[in-house]
Amino acid sequence: MLKRWGFVLCVSGILLGCSAEADQKDREKETNVEAESVQVQSDNINNDINSTDNVTKYLDDMLNFSEGIATEIKSIQALSETMIKNPSIIGNKEFASRVAGVANVIVDNNKRIEDKEVPNKFLNYHSLVLDIYSELSFSAKLFRNGSIERDDGALMRSSEHLELVVQLINKLATAELSKTDEMETQKLERNSEVLLKSIEHLELTVELVNKLAITDFSEIQENVEETANNNTIFDVDWNTFKKQWNNSLNSTSRKLSVITDIEEKPTVIGIRHNGQINRALFVSANTDENTGKVSYAVVIGATKKNNLDRNMDLLIASINLIELTDSTLTLEKRKQIALEHLGLGNGVILQEKNLSYSHNGITYKAEYEEGDEDLGTLTVSVDKRK
Repeated sequence: MLKRWGFVLCVSGILLGCSAEADQKDREKETNVEAESVQVQSDNINNDINSTDNVTKYLDDMLNFSEGIATEIKSIQALSETMIKNPSIIGNKEFASRVAGVANVIVDNNKRIEDKEVPNKFLNYHSLVLDIYSELSFSAKLFRNGSIERDDGALMRSSEHLELVVQLINKLATAELSKTDEMETQKLERNSEVLLKSIEHLELTVELVNKLAITDFSEIQENVEETANNNTIFDVDWNTFKKQWNNSLNSTSRKLSVITDIEEKPTVIGIRHNGQINRALFVSANTDENTGKVSYAVVIGATKKNNLDRNMDLLIASINLIELTDSTLTLEKRKQIALEHLGLGNGVILQEKNLSYSHNGITYKAEYEEGDEDLGTLTVSVDKRK
């Protein structure tokens, strides 16, 4: 731009004396330079997309997407199994949130793969991958709507899209691709292997979703309405509490979802039910001897320094007790009770040893006792105040 203004002022330092023809030639020069610049940039971008590094990155990303497909299909399978075993859970807001969460992940991944830069030699391959994710995305949205809204038609269509995903995966696995080197061939074969393994879960999921579609939703609605008044664990008996515990954890932490009865004994305040989840984790409750309803519940677990699995299991179980205790609480309020008031998950309880908080007539309490060496015991309880 400076050159142009220099030319315009070249004769005497004023605008007079510069012809329109000269000005036009100068504009043409600029246009030609700009066009050449755009072409060079386009060539550079094209070369960059097809570089060895970007080809490798693309193939690695495709493998990650394929592994994601397998995980997402297993999630839909697990959710379907849970709903079939316990149809009334469909009316549970938290469970509906899980269903929506899985569907949203699939839809988001579909958008990401649509925006992916693709090396030229894999354009046809990528087109097939897009078809797979597009059908899976449609299926996920229909599964979400069908489950939450109890729409058997949406569930049937979800199943149909899953069947198309099976066909497309088989098509991708047998597709003829542009000539590739050994490394690329190995990565593509690995990608196909991951997708083909997911077909077994896909076919099972199709069966489950079809089965879910013929469930009597009107009966489910009645069951939801009948249990709507059971807002706290103090409105249910021990066996119902165990079922609620199982339903809450079955799709996310299955290994912690079953409470096994180990002892039942009378106490001065009712009947004590002692249950066990694993050798280091226990759940117990006291019930009223007249009504049979829970009046007190507790999670007791052994902690061990640097044993992440054991400590995480105890934390999940403790938070699950808080979540089940009062279904009227918002997610934020439950987090507040666990973290801010009881010091769970942030290490505060390890220093304070004893913390409690009362809300809606319920006392939440956490106690930590240090043991020998790296061991300790954490007790988290809920008690209905008189």
